[in-house]
Amino acid sequence: MKIRKINGPKFRFFSKTIKALIKLVTKKNLSNLELSENFLLFIEEFFEIIVSRSVEFMVRGKRNILTFDDLKNSLYDFININSFSTKKLIYRKPIKNLNLLTKKQEKKFYQKQMEKTTTFYFLEDWMNVSVEKFSNNDEMFENQKKKKTKKKKIPKKFSKYDFSSLSLSLLTSKTQFFYQYLIAVLKKGTREEEEACLESLTKDQSLFAVVPYVIVYLNQFLLKEIKFSSKFEFGIKIIRALFLNNSFKLEPFIHQILPILIKILIGDFGKNSSSKVLDLRLYSANIIGFIVNRFGQRYIGLQSRLSFYFSKRFFHINENFSVIHGALIGLVVLGNKTLELSGLPFFPIIIEKIEFEIRKENIEYNVLLNIKKLNDYIVNILIGYLINKRLHVFWHDQGKICDGKKLEIVYKLYPKIKETKQLIDNIKKKKSSVQK
Repeated sequence: MKIRKINGPKFRFFSKTIKALIKLVTKKNLSNLELSENFLLFIEEFFEIIVSRSVEFMVRGKRNILTFDDLKNSLYDFININSFSTKKLIYRKPIKNLNLLTKKQEKKFYQKQMEKTTTFYFLEDWMNVSVEKFSNNDEMFENQKKKKTKKKKIPKKFSKYDFSSLSLSLLTSKTQFFYQYLIAVLKKGTREEEEACLESLTKDQSLFAVVPYVIVYLNQFLLKEIKFSSKFEFGIKIIRALFLNNSFKLEPFIHQILPILIKILIGDFGKNSSSKVLDLRLYSANIIGFIVNRFGQRYIGLQSRLSFYFSKRFFHINENFSVIHGALIGLVVLGNKTLELSGLPFFPIIIEKIEFEIRKENIEYNVLLNIKKLNDYIVNILIGYLINKRLHVFWHDQGKICDGKKLEIVYKLYPKIKETKQLIDNIKKKKSSVQK
């Protein structure tokens, strides 16, 4: 078997440090130790991560040159984080009296040794491989089974959930435990546990390493959910807590946060959507408005794309008026100009659809409530829009807004709003009297 040399094009500059690194790990010289070819392949992946972590130590120490102490500290940090055993790097003992064998016998000997063991995985997959998968004949793996590292135990009610979708090899033991606990609380947890997680996310600066994992998991988990549940409420509170922590830089993760917020804002959760859905739509719209105000100048065209996406809902008006309500909330948050260009032209179409739906027989009570909320919200939008335009009709001599003339002007602009409001009130009285 030909052993590949380490002094390749990748490690020409770091050849001495690799030998020193192996000497530090194995407490032996490289020349006196027979290594497998798989070990050399593993070193390439292993050393890339070690160098990246050593650069972090270099930046913390405010140095311009990468020193051996940085590599040493990164190695110790890596071993402590992942409970990584250096004995896994070498899969067989040094061979003695190998010169007495012929070449054919030597090949057979190597084949038997390779059959007893398994090949190495990449570094991310290596951390997830259990020791039980390896052969019991190897003494080194048997010794490692006896050495059990102490880890923080997750409560029993959370132990059934699987956390192997993402590799947590670069996180510390504390951050790994917090990430796993947060996901378990997201799936099934009490309010006290949720409040504890949210408080730690808003105040703890050392949890920045967990932020990418949390956002990716929320993106994968919440976008698959079809029915509305309390998971959306806790998920959007997690996003809000991340923005409240000023030490977190969330600019690189906006493209993963926005799909979650947009789904909550204009997602179709069924006709009989409760009042909690509307509260969450308002909650997510406020976060979207915060993102646009804070990062709108850096991401050119973000506001226009969002306004087009919200107004696109008006072309296909379904029976679920809660979705239209959410789209209008999104346009209002984006500003008066977007509302004037993308929202006001569709108001006559929405009002006609509301009137057509009300005149149907046997309309459901929850659908009627959603229509009433939408109709009232349209009136409030028009009043606020006219006030921002500062029409002279709304102002007295003293400069105060006249409450009596607001609705009169809105009803003159859109006379069908008054008719639909009266119809909704009459139907609501009939429904309430029947229920009593």
